[in-house]
Amino acid sequence: MPAQVSPKLAQRRIGQPYVVVKDGLALAIEMLRMDMSLRKLFRDIPEDEERELTFRGLRLAVGLRRSREAISDTIHALRSLIAAAREASPDLEPDEIFRACGLDPIKVLARPDGGSSNVVVDGAMRAMAAQEAGMTHVPAQLIAPAYKRHPMYGDPPPELLFVYFNAPQGQRLTAGECATTFRILAQRHREAHEGDRDAMGWAEWAAPQSGVHAAIVYDAVKNVFQDRTAEQKAEAERRLRDAAKAHGFVPTAVVNAIASDQGVTRTAVQKQAVELGLPLALPAADGQRAAPAPAPAASDEDDESAHAATALNLFAAQIDKYDVRRNLSELKALLANHVAKFTGVLERINEWAEHEAAEYMVEQAKLLWSPLDTLWAGLLAFAWRARIYRDPHLARRDLARLKDMLAEAHHAVASDHQRRARHRAAGRTARR
Repeated sequence: MPAQVSPKLAQRRIGQPYVVVKDGLALAIEMLRMDMSLRKLFRDIPEDEERELTFRGLRLAVGLRRSREAISDTIHALRSLIAAAREASPDLEPDEIFRACGLDPIKVLARPDGGSSNVVVDGAMRAMAAQEAGMTHVPAQLIAPAYKRHPMYGDPPPELLFVYFNAPQGQRLTAGECATTFRILAQRHREAHEGDRDAMGWAEWAAPQSGVHAAIVYDAVKNVFQDRTAEQKAEAERRLRDAAKAHGFVPTAVVNAIASDQGVTRTAVQKQAVELGLPLALPAADGQRAAPAPAPAASDEDDESAHAATALNLFAAQIDKYDVRRNLSELKALLANHVAKFTGVLERINEWAEHEAAEYMVEQAKLLWSPLDTLWAGLLAFAWRARIYRDPHLARRDLARLKDMLAEAHHAVASDHQRRARHRAAGRTARR
């Protein structure tokens, strides 16, 4: 039997929610079952010829990587790397080839008896690339979940280990791919336990096994645990239709009220309105939805960033996640009223900081920073979620800027500490 650990010990071992059952193996690539990761690559296989991927009698989710292009590009790059290593040293064993390429052994789920199930939980693209490069076997480890069976949620799903291995490294899973995996598992749980409405409980159980924070897991699955009765849906439909009839669109306030009254997310209510064909904002003259109302004019230029952030919040509240072109047009129209003034404010602040840096108090600087802080955090969050820094140019540009800023911050802190130390030393000398 694979080694097991107690739940308390497993909770302390968040960094590794699995145990290695066997190491140093070389498994035949043609026997491996890579559908959990690469089913999208095999989607041309007719449905009646597809292999059902199961483990311990449980049907596993497949095709968890959604981008066929990203899969193909990664396999191509790995194949070139492995082929070059084999050409340089034709007599290398599989584990030696992987070490020469800087690649880890693949991870395969172990059966209860300690043998191989051949279900690849990490390294499917490495195995496929190795096969295309002419290898017949790949180095592998047999692993098993470190958590015991939970009385409510059952055995640890192998898909959580798939997220654990693939979310933070290599050809990383996108936020959408991780969220989809969590929703699949949550829906599977709800099918067996219809009465369970504890989304956070499920998220806290899944988080340490996947290496993803519980708040992110909860955000992905909370709608799965929120059911509305037929009566509630009918009542929501009536209110949505009444609002659309009265205003020509469904105001955000109505959506928020329905979500609050029925204990569901605003997204669920918005989705229902879209399915009913009801507009969520006022149509413009050309038949397209108009941009949200701009924020009030700034009474003080130093507060311009706060008003810009308010306007961005209004935009975000009504953004259509399926129409990027329209969102871009609306965002440009919204920012047109703010960018020039905002740029001027930043220039004034930077000029002030440059000339007054030796005199100003920290609290004064914090007061100036407070209206900028939310906007800064929001832009960083967008850059991270939208994977902006997959663009090498943007990554190099902004990384250089951030490094310079960090160096300046370290210098400022060190200088301040030295100044305070000299001041304290001078005080002690005077007292003597």
